Amino acid sequence: MIRFSPARLRQVRREAGIRPEVVAVATGRSVHSVKAWERGLASPNANTIARLATVLGVQPNDLFDHEDAAA
Repeated sequence: MIRFSPARLRQVRREAGIRPEVVAVATGRSVHSVKAWERGLASPNANTIARLATVLGVQPNDLFDHEDAAA
């Protein structure tokens, strides 16, 4: 199963040295939304995930957990 990973979003953002406020402005969302995504309280839609990936310099796929279907 593939699903959005709040932990990966937080990790990638921190590694890139980008503050939540910058992500919010770049994606057209609120800081509250960015922090909710990172805490797993909400999930961004597909268009926002694409924008997040662009802002953070990663592929959209990098923001997901990839669980082994056989597990």
